Amino acid sequence: MSTGNVLVPGMIETPHVVGTFSSADPVEIKRVMAQRAARVPLGRQGTPQDVAKLALFLASDDSAFITGQLMVADGGALI
Repeated sequence: MSTGNVLVPGMIETPHVVGTFSSADPVEIKRVMAQRAARVPLGRQGTPQDVAKLALFLASDDSAFITGQLMVADGGALI
């Protein structure tokens, strides 16, 4: 019996995230996004493409022997 894997994204810069600050002025949005990026050891928020690439890996034959894992895509934030 195989078990599934779980994809756990960290701070991902999506249109929804940026949209939550839509009432703020552009300078404030830039400041908040820089603060979020500073909390990630790789120095940036993730992108939807970062998450998609991990999902594609998990769906590929390359991950055939990986099971029951929490696959965290957070740029090292949980380290």
